[in-house]
Amino acid sequence: MAWAALMADIAEKAGVSVQMVYFAFGTKSQLFLAVMEAAVQGEDGLTPPEMPEWARAQEEPTARLVIESFVRGLAEIFRRAAPLTVVARVAAGLEADVAAAGLEQDRLRDEGYGGIVRAAAAKGSYREGVDEDAATDVLVSLYSTAFYVELTEHRGWSHERAIDWLATTVPGLLFEP
Repeated sequence: MAWAALMADIAEKAGVSVQMVYFAFGTKSQLFLAVMEAAVQGEDGLTPPEMPEWARAQEEPTARLVIESFVRGLAEIFRRAAPLTVVARVAAGLEADVAAAGLEQDRLRDEGYGGIVRAAAAKGSYREGVDEDAATDVLVSLYSTAFYVELTEHRGWSHERAIDWLATTVPGLLFEP
């Protein structure tokens, strides 16, 4: 099974020769991974933990505000990258390097979100029955591109409505008022 897009079509849309695309990226998988990286990092080319919004979230005075600020601060990543994650899930079944990159992204997200949870926990108490692992699991599951796509693409929510709901709801699931 092959990817639906042809390199020749990609080159034509980009206004370059197909040889140029192969020279620059090597394979369709490498091209896709470069596009995904650019979508996550944005114009500044920063990974999420390098973004000022990440640091600002950790400076908030309460646990709930840490999580709310984190969700709102990184929302543009979801707008840029969420549609690509749908493609990535399909491509991962076809291309080993896309699958490996997806696993690495999952690991980095788990690690980063866990750090945000720990930063929040230093400023407030977990809700009853919630610990660091559970809080990280909930944040990773709900503040995910899959959930975002479900809300925006399948349920018709606007980007703003989805992010506002996540920013106001998730902190209360994890931390005491």
